[in-house]
Amino acid sequence: MPILTIITSKAISLKNVGKDIAEVAQEVGVVPRLFKYPPNAYDLSKHTDYVVICMSASPLLARPYMLLARELRKNYDIPTLFYATIEGKPLRKFIRPWMLDHILYVANSNYTKDKLTEAGFPIYDMIYHGVNFKLVESAKSLSSTIRKKIKQDVGDKVVLGVVSNSHKRKGLEPFLNVCSELLSRRDDVRVFIITNAQFQAPKGVSIENLFGKLTHTEVLAFIGAFDYLVIPSLSEGFGLPLVEANALGVPVIHCNYPPLSEITGNHNLTFPYETVSVEDLGDGIDYELHIWNKNDFLSTLEDAIDCIKKRPSEYEDRRSKALEHARKFDIRILYRKLLNILGIKCEPVKNPLRGKEAEG
Repeated sequence: MPILTIITSKAISLKNVGKDIAEVAQEVGVVPRLFKYPPNAYDLSKHTDYVVICMSASPLLARPYMLLARELRKNYDIPTLFYATIEGKPLRKFIRPWMLDHILYVANSNYTKDKLTEAGFPIYDMIYHGVNFKLVESAKSLSSTIRKKIKQDVGDKVVLGVVSNSHKRKGLEPFLNVCSELLSRRDDVRVFIITNAQFQAPKGVSIENLFGKLTHTEVLAFIGAFDYLVIPSLSEGFGLPLVEANALGVPVIHCNYPPLSEITGNHNLTFPYETVSVEDLGDGIDYELHIWNKNDFLSTLEDAIDCIKKRPSEYEDRRSKALEHARKFDIRILYRKLLNILGIKCEPVKNPLRGKEAEG
């Protein structure tokens, strides 16, 4: 059987994408191997038939991954693609000419595609990240247990949840200021945050340092226990939690900037950003931070709470439309396209909701 090697960084989101690609590969008769670091090109070429590298396209942090992708294609004729994400503009001072040839780049969003194209990277295709509906189904029973526990603690209050690391671009600190004002206005809401750092939490906000300690299924279970998932992030390369929450029937509250604006729908609740602040945070990227107005965020949160309290039929409609929307992001549709680019022939699968064949 052919062997597919999938290489990621240690970033949790990228490791999850790598595991999902591996699952789809296994289903079509390919043996997957997973690495969290770039192995030696010569050694790898002796033990694999195909390679997918899932990584941020930062020309600083991803340099060894880019070099590996180039070597495998140019020197060893191994079908290899670099499945790229980025949350801003790659810094040109770190870009080298060799990064722009003999590497097959596939972007994970149109936003990523545009930013890399502007910097001179040749983009072969764009394929969104996907939702693993098998994990979603596995998470549901645990999610029910978590929700019961939360509701025992908070009663009939609306539960807003956040799952995020503490990187500045994730916007947790300004979000806590929003929470402080929200909770000073009303007592029918509680906020639950899963992250990896300590923050000073206002009354009514629970912060759990579980980010990176939970399995993917456990993370999905927590998301499924919330009334809404809130994404306070200021920049993203894709935004997988948005479609994962929707797959669990959970509407999402987020700022409406690209690429989130590419993958959302009117069943989610969105608010505009005021300006874009470009910041170099030492990762080889000029992050494009979409700065939102606190009052816009607050009014959207209050409308979301009122939707449950005063317009429950609208809330249930949002939940059903969220699930319908998420079906388009099934890994068994999207990642077969990725494998086909490598030359691994996959039959197209039927969209489980609409019964139409997805392009392979």
